[in-house]
Amino acid sequence: MFYSEDRRRKKFNQSDYDYARCICIGKDGLNCPICHRPLADSKTNADIHHIDGDTFNNPRDGSNWALVHHACNVLEYYVRKRMEAIDGSNESHIQYQIGTRMELSWMRWMIDEITITPTGITWDSARFTGALEADCSPVTTLRYLMKHVVDSEHPKALFKIIKDQNYNNKIVFTDHTSSYMNRFSDQK
Repeated sequence: MFYSEDRRRKKFNQSDYDYARCICIGKDGLNCPICHRPLADSKTNADIHHIDGDTFNNPRDGSNWALVHHACNVLEYYVRKRMEAIDGSNESHIQYQIGTRMELSWMRWMIDEITITPTGITWDSARFTGALEADCSPVTTLRYLMKHVVDSEHPKALFKIIKDQNYNNKIVFTDHTSSYMNRFSDQK
């Protein structure tokens, strides 16, 4: 019913969707497991989210499903694709293939540095050392910093600036990126 041996994409019919929805509600309750807000708060219908990202993995016990807000499902999909492009684990989308080798290299380095140093890295380190690591100029890495740190409240922003105890600016992961990295490391 849910899994096809030849792995063709099979859309849920209404009874499949209702079954999956009931399993998810019984398993997770009526809160979105991604944002932890009630599903009733959304103006759109809730979506069935595949936890491991594989839409063909549909076990009958629902262990790969979660009932989430539509916006959370879309955001999770794009964050997953973006992180896969950054770490090179999956063939990247076309928008990541054209002229972005240095940006992806810089982002990989930033993610590795912030993972190693959770208190954050300095702006100058991100700009100048990042330029050496990505094989580009500090002007280019400044553009990357402005692009990825400008609005840290945006759900797609990877990095934000915080002040440490000495009032120095440090670059760290946004809350959304941190929660994604934690979920991603739990799945491995």
